[in-house]
Amino acid sequence: MALIFALLAFFMPVTAIFALTIVFGAFSFADGIFAVVLSVRKMQKGKHWGWLLFSGILGILTGLVVFFYPLVSTVVLAAFLWASIGIWSMLIGLMEFISAFRLRREIKGEVWLMLSGIFSIMLGFIILWMFFNEPASALLLSGWVIGINALISAVTYLLLGYRLKKHHPLLKGSAV
Repeated sequence: MALIFALLAFFMPVTAIFALTIVFGAFSFADGIFAVVLSVRKMQKGKHWGWLLFSGILGILTGLVVFFYPLVSTVVLAAFLWASIGIWSMLIGLMEFISAFRLRREIKGEVWLMLSGIFSIMLGFIILWMFFNEPASALLLSGWVIGINALISAVTYLLLGYRLKKHHPLLKGSAV
């Protein structure tokens, strides 16, 4: 899936960011409806319901804003996502790097997870640098950068899976 998403995001970056915004809006709307229904049920049982109702209404309103103003929502969400993805990428990269050292204790010569971590950390720094220094360009390039990250992650995870398959007794010789 990551390879397919990477290709789509790379060849259609604006469409990828727009699609992410629409999916976010649909999710927020549906989540808001479920939260409102759950808060009404909690209200009937005499349980705490206020924050859940507030969260539900906020989700419904967010979904409606995305539905009625999709282009403005895409720019705002892309800016927020751009900063969030940069921070997230650096944290994931750090966790991958740490996990690679732990995995090295189990199998010898393992580097693919470490490389994925290094690429994720570098991507995070690039994203944040672009966001703060070239915000307009960053929004336009966000689809490409996300696609490149998905491609690098997919390749390194496939190579990691192949490497782990060699060392797991149940998977040796299987078609998995």
